[in-house]
Amino acid sequence: MISAYEHKYVSLPEDKSSLLRELLPFFEEGLGNSAWLVGGSIRDLFTKKGDFTDIDIATKNDPIAAAKRFAASQRAGLVVLDDKRGIVRIILPERNGVSFTLDIAKFKGENIDTDLQNRDFTLNAMSADLIANRAELASNRLRLYDPLNGAQALHKKILIPCSKDSILDDPLRIMRAIRFSASLKAQPDNDLINQIREHLPKLSSVSPERIRDELMKTLREPDSHTYIKMMGELGITAEILPELASCTGITQNQWHHLDVYDHTLFALENLEDILLKPFNFSYDKLLRKHLNEYISGDTTYLQLLKLSILLHDIAKPNCRAIAEDTGNITFHGHEIQGRAMAENIAKRLKFSTRENNFLKNVIKNHMRPGVIIQQGMTDRIMYRFYKECGRDGVFISLLSLADRMAARGDLSDNDLEEFTASIFKLIANFYDQLGSFKQKPLLSGNDIIKLFKIKPGPKIKEYLAEAEEAQYLGKISTKKEALELLASRYQITL
Repeated sequence: MISAYEHKYVSLPEDKSSLLRELLPFFEEGLGNSAWLVGGSIRDLFTKKGDFTDIDIATKNDPIAAAKRFAASQRAGLVVLDDKRGIVRIILPERNGVSFTLDIAKFKGENIDTDLQNRDFTLNAMSADLIANRAELASNRLRLYDPLNGAQALHKKILIPCSKDSILDDPLRIMRAIRFSASLKAQPDNDLINQIREHLPKLSSVSPERIRDELMKTLREPDSHTYIKMMGELGITAEILPELASCTGITQNQWHHLDVYDHTLFALENLEDILLKPFNFSYDKLLRKHLNEYISGDTTYLQLLKLSILLHDIAKPNCRAIAEDTGNITFHGHEIQGRAMAENIAKRLKFSTRENNFLKNVIKNHMRPGVIIQQGMTDRIMYRFYKECGRDGVFISLLSLADRMAARGDLSDNDLEEFTASIFKLIANFYDQLGSFKQKPLLSGNDIIKLFKIKPGPKIKEYLAEAEEAQYLGKISTKKEALELLASRYQITL
């Protein structure tokens, strides 16, 4: 018999309380007086002070038919998520600029108690009976029903499985355990850790998309490195990213003080530390805006940059060699081979084409900022870097800084402050270039065709790029000068 943790009241903001009061007649008429607010909605009332837009409701009857009638009355969108298990989603019209999503599901079992027992973790298994709480809702509060002591676990920040078969019932909960540990700063208890280790191989039965989504939600957190480390310690990384796990124990040259795996995690930690402080240059707000833009779905460039860091050295185990003349360890070509490996990972985890291209671009070029700084940061070199890498070059530069900060071997010099300043100079150059190229190009494709007497083709783009570079560098400023430049270079008589 489950002994219930003491009932507590939880407060709701007026807009959420009003919405729930409006929903009650629908449940009373269509679903037999059964409506329980459950899961994340209750958890968020504790952790986000009621700032939630996803409402989860469980009911004893199949809700789909009644939900369709309700959605029609509200001019709301509706999606049947699982016809067999009776799960439906209603996307309600905006209220004061806020969109609400209502997920309604039939009990997992005979009643609310068995439904809660069948959930993943106790802090996600709190509930409130909306019908019985009608009077309390008028005062913007709900009486909590918490038979698994989820409120206590949430308060103590402990992640506890709802049953001994929690992970076996749904192996994706292995990834959800990491994600909720990260978002709630909760520690898995021993039972959960044992279940994860026992059922790790069953992750292979979970769709790659679901694994990817949980991983990316973990990377959304500002201290995700802590929980990526936890993934490795529990053996999860070896299951979902074996390429990264294989970096464990791969020793490096004297520029590094850590093996490839630990260096990678330290680089991620350094990136997250960098982001906690203001960028000491004039484009701070614009850079942060670009980091937080969405590249695909609900994945931001920052999340994908973090994944790029995790993958940037995955080819080092394959490329590791020892030079015969010096005995030094080398990893020649690891960025090129890493690009191909990252592409395979992106395909395996069903990332979008845009995400795949970003990963390939960043990993292939992650060493270039260091080379640019070493060779001398001329306008030409920086222009060509961004001409090839585009805005991704900004993110590549941040990765390069985090990578450099994570290298503290005996040969590593003490010019980190100077390197940091150079990286931000390189990033600033991209935004400077954006301003410069508001000017109109001096030549068109037709100009090139007439000058070289050629047919349309890829060569035209090459010649235009050459003229564009010269224009940016200030060598030419008129159409005549552009034509003369190309004519002189290719020995054409005008």
